[in-house]
Order: sequence, then structure tokens, then C-alpha cells
Amino acid sequence: MHRISSKHFERFLVVLFACIVVSGCGFAANDDLVSVAGSVLLKGKPVESGTIEFKYADGMTPPVITLIENGEFATRLSSGTTKVVISSTVKVGERAEYYGAEDSPIYEVTKEQIPAKYNTRSQLTLEVSDRPIEAILYDLKTR
Repeated sequence: MHRISSKHFERFLVVLFACIVVSGCGFAANDDLVSVAGSVLLKGKPVESGTIEFKYADGMTPPVITLIENGEFATRLSSGTTKVVISSTVKVGERAEYYGAEDSPIYEVTKEQIPAKYNTRSQLTLEVSDRPIEAILYDLKTR
């Protein structure tokens, strides 16, 4: 049986999307980008892996999606107001793509562990100026 990790596939899609955005969608010149780095905690513990997305309020600047690894993230952003969307999934099981087929690929079944108030209904924002942000902390609560 072939095992396809949804975590690896998710990371591939994030990196692919980031490459497309940076390579030619009118993104700011590298000189105009500001370093942003920080930590993401859930219930006081570092989020092992996930993504953090910065969606610009102007509607013109493409969003930036960055990986969270061991609770840390780092990226470069254009100045402006962004909505912050955080996501991290956990494995809850496995399933065969084709039930009953012996050689069917096996997929991980995952569940979003970040509460909706930080992703699908996020109210988090970040104001990016011309100065680096080196230690932003997102300490997420489940209640």
C-alpha cells in the first residue's frame, strides 16, 4: 500500500502557492518587504506544525502563507493591515481511498485543532509598518 501524508501534501501546496505568489503576481519588490517572525501557542504549548496566513485588507496585495514549525514562523511582508489566519491539523485516523481494494492508497484523516475564531472566523489582525517585527506571540485559547 502507498501512504500519502496529508501533512507533506499540505506543506507542498503551501510552498507551491508561495512560489507562485512571490514569482509574479504583482508582489512588492524585495526591498519593500519587512521581516516578521514570532511564535504560535495553543493552550500554552507550541503548535507543532501548521500555517499562518496574512491576508491584506487592501484586497490588491496577494496573501502570504508561511509554515509554522515547532511553534515558530518567519516571513517577509509588505506594509499594510493584514488579517491573520492560523491553521493546524492533527491526525485522527486513516482511510483507504478505495474501500475494499487491497492496493488502495491510504490517506490520513485529519481534524483542524485551531478554534474557528483564529482561522475561518479570525478577527486577528497585524499592522505591518516599515520596521521588522521580531517577536510577535499568538497565544491561542480554546475557549
